[in-house]
Amino acid sequence: MTQSGNNPLENAPVPPAGKDPSWWDALAIPLGLLGALAGAFLGGWIMWLGFHSGYLVIPVQGLLIGFGTILASRRGGWIQGLIAGIVCLLATFLTHWRIGWPNAGMDADAFRDYLSHLSGFLLLLHAVSVIVASWIAWSAPARRK
Repeated sequence: MTQSGNNPLENAPVPPAGKDPSWWDALAIPLGLLGALAGAFLGGWIMWLGFHSGYLVIPVQGLLIGFGTILASRRGGWIQGLIAGIVCLLATFLTHWRIGWPNAGMDADAFRDYLSHLSGFLLLLHAVSVIVASWIAWSAPARRK
């Protein structure tokens, strides 16, 4: 039996009550994914315009994917950076494949043939695009009010 005042748990400081999770917290990942897909769609359209104008604008798609992720989810962090990086990796290769090789079939052999013909410079542009998208989404503030 303990006496009052001798129990160390009675005098322990109580941490302040945090804010309860909101729907924005629960929907951050799905909204980030939707924002990344919207950025991929808009970036693919800009890549198409740039390709037909004679410019390689692959990193612009990564920029739009990164901003779409943080604008839709209203936060950044490593999870948002991972989402943006994966979506950007898939979107830049698939968009460039469909724009640059319009007569290729939609099968694994045609995509493997496309990958084998990429130059080092184009691979560098794809890598820069993924790095830009991930960095923008990762370095944004963790929570916005």
